[in-house]
Amino acid sequence: MSLKDQIAALRTRLPPVDAERAAELTRQGALLVDIREADEIAQGTPVGAKPLGRGFLEMRLEQEARDPEQTILLLCASGSRSLLAADQLSRLGYTDVRSVEGGFDDVGDELPALGAALYEQVLLVEQRAFDVVGGDRAGPAGDVDGTGERQES
Repeated sequence: MSLKDQIAALRTRLPPVDAERAAELTRQGALLVDIREADEIAQGTPVGAKPLGRGFLEMRLEQEARDPEQTILLLCASGSRSLLAADQLSRLGYTDVRSVEGGFDDVGDELPALGAALYEQVLLVEQRAFDVVGGDRAGPAGDVDGTGERQES
């Protein structure tokens, strides 16, 4: 089965939620996780989203979502990586994991319509420090995992 076929099958098994539904779920306590890579997140991330990055998601999510039944919304750039990640997290026992349809690329067009419900505004990383992993700040440029080594995308 090709990757394209796998993603299509995942869309059926784990139906993505649109931006408006994501806003509603977030108001109800869902955890929004931005799984894009650090260089993508540096271009802006939704206010309130936990930037965990796909590469370390499974290892770091437990710090943010201690209850495996908590609703978790995954956001990538286009919606494909978040579907694959949702599949993996469901295999690890998370029971309510959903991908935000269209990802950041599509949801960005709807930011003004959603207002403070899900996204108040998109901020550049230069305008705010964001929490990369459990309270640790990103180190020198590219050091997103705190090892002192530059992370390449």
